[in-house]
Amino acid sequence: RKPMASIDMRQVHGTDFDDAVVRTRKLLDDFQAKRSDLIKDVSWVSGSRATLSGTGFEGSFEVTDAEVVVSIKLGFLASAFKGQVETILQKKLSREFAE
Repeated sequence: RKPMASIDMRQVHGTDFDDAVVRTRKLLDDFQAKRSDLIKDVSWVSGSRATLSGTGFEGSFEVTDAEVVVSIKLGFLASAFKGQVETILQKKLSREFAE
């Protein structure tokens, strides 16, 4: 069985912790609203950590004092889109948390 492809990225948020949490929540809400066909569930399991799952993937977004840490595991079919997913995530994160 082939291991799942994964995406791991970190984005320095350059703001205070509470603001970064608010902005990350908004980013995930917007992303889920626009791509409800792909993103089935976003759950905040703590004040600073969200898990998400959807068509062919599962992952998490966690806000720390300095950065937003993203970890996504892609299923076999979704792994073909790893490059596209990474590019979209990087654009959204850097747009939201431009230094």
